[in-house]
Amino acid sequence: MRVEVHFEDGPISADIEAEDGDDFCSALDELAEFVSDYHQMVNGDLQATRFDWEGKEEQVTWDEIEDDGSSSEAVEEPESHVEEPVDEAVTGDTEQDSGTEEPDEDDESDEYRLIAEETGLDKNQLKKVIEIGDSDSGPRILASNFLPGDSKREKTLNASVVLLTLWSSVHDVFWRNTVDIVDDLEQSGLKDDRFKRIYNHSDWEKYLQKKGEKRGTELGIVPLGQDRGYELIKEMADNAGV
Repeated sequence: MRVEVHFEDGPISADIEAEDGDDFCSALDELAEFVSDYHQMVNGDLQATRFDWEGKEEQVTWDEIEDDGSSSEAVEEPESHVEEPVDEAVTGDTEQDSGTEEPDEDDESDEYRLIAEETGLDKNQLKKVIEIGDSDSGPRILASNFLPGDSKREKTLNASVVLLTLWSSVHDVFWRNTVDIVDDLEQSGLKDDRFKRIYNHSDWEKYLQKKGEKRGTELGIVPLGQDRGYELIKEMADNAGV
């Protein structure tokens, strides 16, 4: 005779089949014992053996297994003490030279240094007789009262030589319209309504060259004129006592 038994109890499900001669009762006894142990475990009356990550045995109840979640969750690895490399380009290194130098307030500008080298005067002395200016405002003569010249015509010529020397050596402007030169002279306190008289001076062509006509006339400085311009700046400083 063939016997088939299907058993369910909560999450437990079992099927037992037996033929004549099989130890059917023994199988039922084992199933009953398993179900009984399961209920004791769930109720906290039965302990189970659990192995920790070091291989040691410990007896725990079903509730402890569910509460700590250690049966299913991965063990947290110890925190690594390996330091990540520091990117100095991002964090900055206060001891390393950044390559950017703070401007020195006492450092002479390149423009004044150039004139200082040509005249032998320092920056402070130069600032009392001339002003470098920028490419828009241009240079000025501050000590025009001490400018060498026996006549107004000669002083106008000398002042033009100084201004054109500064325009060319500092601002790379090698030609200047005569109308603009007259304005530069006026800004320097040397207004001259008869500017064209400088062409009557015997030395003007030694220092300057001319191109164009009428209101389009431009003047440029020649190398000898630059040398004369530096000499005039030095003479102004000497006359002013700076």
